[in-house]
Amino acid sequence: MEEQTRYYEIDVVVYAQLAPRTFTYSHTSLEPLPNGQIVQVSFGRRTSLGVVVDSAKPSTALKAKIKPIKTCLTDLVLPKHLLELAGWVKNYYAASSHATWGAILPSGLTAKRRKTEPPPSEKQNTSDSITLSKAQQTVYDDILSTQQPVLLSGITGSGKTHIYEKLISYYLSQNKSVLYLSPEIFLTQQLEKRLDRLFRASLSLSHSALTAAQRRNIWLDCLKTDTSRLYLGPRSSLFLPIHNLGLIVVDEAHDTSYKQENAPRYQAREVAAKLAQLTGAKLVLGSATHDIVTMRLAQLGRLHLTSLNERHENRELPTVRTVDQKGVHTPLTPELTNAIQLRLERGEQSLLLHNKRGSARRLTCDDCGHTQNCPRCDTSLVFHADEGRLHCHICNYTEFPPSICPNCRSNNLRYHGFGTKQLVEELQKHFPHANIARIDRDEARKVSLDTILADAESGEIDMLVGTQMIAKGLDFPRVTLVGIVAGDELLFGDDFQSRERGVGLIMQAAGRAGRGDRIGEVVIQTRQPDNPHWQTIL
Repeated sequence: MEEQTRYYEIDVVVYAQLAPRTFTYSHTSLEPLPNGQIVQVSFGRRTSLGVVVDSAKPSTALKAKIKPIKTCLTDLVLPKHLLELAGWVKNYYAASSHATWGAILPSGLTAKRRKTEPPPSEKQNTSDSITLSKAQQTVYDDILSTQQPVLLSGITGSGKTHIYEKLISYYLSQNKSVLYLSPEIFLTQQLEKRLDRLFRASLSLSHSALTAAQRRNIWLDCLKTDTSRLYLGPRSSLFLPIHNLGLIVVDEAHDTSYKQENAPRYQAREVAAKLAQLTGAKLVLGSATHDIVTMRLAQLGRLHLTSLNERHENRELPTVRTVDQKGVHTPLTPELTNAIQLRLERGEQSLLLHNKRGSARRLTCDDCGHTQNCPRCDTSLVFHADEGRLHCHICNYTEFPPSICPNCRSNNLRYHGFGTKQLVEELQKHFPHANIARIDRDEARKVSLDTILADAESGEIDMLVGTQMIAKGLDFPRVTLVGIVAGDELLFGDDFQSRERGVGLIMQAAGRAGRGDRIGEVVIQTRQPDNPHWQTIL
C-alpha cells in the first residue's frame, strides 16, 4: 500500500479568536488520520498543537499553499465524545480554541514521559459490601430505574455519600468508569481518604494542587486505559479523556465553585449534563440546598427528583436559634460566647462561619468619608493585620495602608468591619487555652488544609473558624455547635441571588452540627431577629 497525501481540518490550540475556525493541513501516510488525533503544526511563526476534527477537500489551486503537519503524535487520539464536548463548549460559551483546549489538554504533552508503574489490578469491591438504610436503598433503586438525569435532594447528614458509593461500586462491577466531582480541592482530598478504603485499586485523583507532570501523567493514563476506573476531582476533571463512562456524580451541585471564572467560562453542571448526553452516562446531581434553577428543571420534568428527608441512623437535626446582635460592638455576643464555653467544658467542638477574609473589611476617613479602594477594580481593600497590608480579594492587588487620607490629607483614618483573622484574635482573647484553627483562602496558601482537617477529626482542634469552605461537606462527629457570626451579611447582600445563596450557605453550615451521637445547636447572630426570612429558616 502506497503512501498518500491527505488533507485535514485542524483545530489549532493557539488560535485565540472567538470566531470558530479550523485550518487545513496536509499529511502523507499509509492510513488516514482519525478524528481526535493530536498533531503538531506550524501556525504563523510558532509551532502549536492541533487536533484533527475532520478530513478536508481543498481545491487544486489551494493545495500548493497548504502546510504539512509537522509531527503526528500517533499514540494520542482523543475519544469521540471529548472532541464533540470541546466543540460544544466553544459554541455554547463563545470560547476560543486556545481557551477550550487549554482546559482540556495538559501542559507538556510533547515532553518525554518517565515510565510509571501501571495501576494495580486488584479485585474491586461489589455493591453487596456497602449496606444502605431502607430510605437510602429506596433512593438507590429509584436512581437506577430511571433513564433521566437525577436530582438527589437529601438533607445534611442523610447519607448521600453512601448512595454514591453504592452506585460507584455497581457501575465499576459493570465495567463502566465513574466520574465523581467535588466543588473544592480540600473536599476532594477528604473524599479520597473515604473512597480509598473501598476503591483503592481503581481510584484516580486529579486536581490543580498536583504538579503539572502529575496531572499530565493522570491524563495520559486515562487516555490509554480502557479498564473501568473511578476518577475523583473538581470541575476540571470533566475534561479527562475517560473511556466507557457510566456514571457522573456532581456532589454539592449547588456550589458556586462549579462556575469557572476564567476562560473558558463555564458552569460544570451544564458541562456534566452535556458529557452525560454524549456518553450515555447516568448523571446524579446531589445537594441538600439545590438552587432555584435546578429545582425548576425538576419541576418541568427535565430532571428526575428523588429525596432523602431524614438523617442517617435517625439522628436528630440540630436546634436553631437567633441571637439579637443590636448594641453589641464585638464579633461575639454573650450568648454565642457562653455556648462556645459550654462545648469546651464538655470536650466538644465548635464551628464558626464568617464569610469574610482578613482583619478589617475597609479603611475609611472619618472626616471626608473616603474609602481606600483598589485602583484596578474599585472594590474596597481589605486589611490583613498579620501582613500589615491592604489586599484586593478580586485581583490580588496589595499596598501598604496610607498614614493620611489621600483625599483630604486628614490622619483620622479608621478600620471598619472584621474578617476571619480578627475573629480568631477575638476568640483567643476569650478562650486563651483553646486550640483554634482557621480555614479560608488565605490560610490555604500557607498551610496544608489536609493537616487541619486531620487534627479536627482527631479532636485536637477545639474550634474551626472559616469562610464558606467550612460549610461544604465536612463530617466531624464532635462538632455540636455551629455559630453564624454575621448572618445579616449572608442574607441581605447586594447581589440579586444573595438571599438564595445565603439561605443555602446557612443550611449547609447548620448541617455540620450534631452529626455524631449528640444533638447539635446552631446560633445565628443577627440585628434583625424578627425578619421573616429568619423565621422561615427557623
